[in-house]
Formats: sequence, C-alpha cells, structure tokens
Amino acid sequence: MIGSFKVDDPRLPPEVEALLTPQEKAEFEEWKRAQQQAVAREKLAAVLDTLDGVMTRSCMALDIGAGTVEDPARIWDLIDALERSMTRAGHERPPRPRGRPVYTVVYTEDDFSALDTLPDFIPPEKKKAPQSGA
Repeated sequence: MIGSFKVDDPRLPPEVEALLTPQEKAEFEEWKRAQQQAVAREKLAAVLDTLDGVMTRSCMALDIGAGTVEDPARIWDLIDALERSMTRAGHERPPRPRGRPVYTVVYTEDDFSALDTLPDFIPPEKKKAPQSGA
C-alpha cells in the first residue's frame, strides 16, 4: 500500500499522486469515475424504492386537504415526464377499462391511523353532543 484517500474526495492526496505513473493516474481517474457513477445510480435506485409511498401519501394529503401544492404546473409537468420515463423504461401504461372510470382508492383506512395522534383543536363548547341510537 502506498497511501490512502477518502472515497468522496475528487482527487488523490498530492503525496500519493506523486508516487503514481501517468498510466496509474489515468487508471485511478477511470476507476473514480466508475465509482461515482455507481454511487449515483444506487442513490437514484433508492429514490425509485420510495416512489410508490411518496405518491400515495401525496394523494392522501391532497384528498384530505392537508395542504396545497406550491407550483401545480410544475407537478403536472413532472407527472408527464414520469409517464414518458416509465414508457422508455418499458413500463407501458396498462389499458384503461371501457366505460365510466372508477375512482381507485390508493390508500386504506389504516393509512389514516397516523392522523389519530393529532391534537383536537375543536373547543369543547363547539363540539356536537353524540346522538343516541334510540
């Protein structure tokens, strides 16, 4: 071993670089580029792993009025871009059934369990009394 370096450093330390031949430096640069591309690819793969969950929670948030979208036009553009990317990756959109479209719930009641932990801001005097079942 002639030296060490940090993986995220873009260059070799000067004392190590001085010991290498031009060919070894070129080999290192090629290896470093390949390593950086592999790390970037892994990070993007991790983003894809969260895509379903992020989109589901986004639908939930919009459906319950949890907030607003800052730039709706940008989101629509990204949805169009995602559709094109899915098609290029070989994930064709499934055919739509004939007839009136059915609204598909993309989340379940269990997804709302997190909302149970939110505080109740309604003052007691404003709450309606429970109705009896008689």
